[in-house]
Amino acid sequence: MADSTTEKGLRREVGLLQLTFYGTGTILGAGIFVVIGDVLGEACTLAPASYLLAAVVAVTTAFRYAEMAARVPTAGGPTDYVERAFGQRWLGSLTGWALLVANVVSAATITTGFVDYLSSFVNVTHWLATGLVVLAVVCVAAAGMKESAWLRRGRR
Repeated sequence: MADSTTEKGLRREVGLLQLTFYGTGTILGAGIFVVIGDVLGEACTLAPASYLLAAVVAVTTAFRYAEMAARVPTAGGPTDYVERAFGQRWLGSLTGWALLVANVVSAATITTGFVDYLSSFVNVTHWLATGLVVLAVVCVAAAGMKESAWLRRGRR
């Protein structure tokens, strides 16, 4: 399998720092700020231990992604890695679909949390605010990964 940066005409637009901010923003946005009340309600005095366990999982996941990127430096990321590791294209596609589902769940969690916080400051219809947030995020995503990472970081 050839390097997908040349095979498909893709070029690297996001550097290590931007990607780090992008991933950290997603983890912190969904895991810390949005669901902290739910975690505290369920885990009670064990909440610090649950966050420590989550941090260990996040760090080991980051190291696994770094290892994959070093071994298979293509634009397809984990999908290319799985496809190359097992020699089965359908497993790469399945990995891509699993990542899509995980990202949709993460986006839904962040959106719900944002709208909940917004409604505590501004009297806004829940469904309207959710729709506007989703529309804004879709517009940023349509603009591209580089622009999305720039928006999270706040500057170039």
